Amino acid sequence: MTLRAAYATQFFHYGESFKIGAAIRSARGLRPTSLFRLVSLWMQQKRLMAIYPSND
Repeated sequence: MTLRAAYATQFFHYGESFKIGAAIRSARGLRPTSLFRLVSLWMQQKRLMAIYPSND
């Protein structure tokens, strides 16, 4: 398999995954998370990570 074919296959799978996700969202009546909400959740997570010690 060539590198081009590998990328084509990978992007095909990404596309199919997004189609499945869109079908599930529309079937359940859900909306995608807004960019503002996503950034807000990310900032909240960063604040929480700063408070708690890392665990290994």
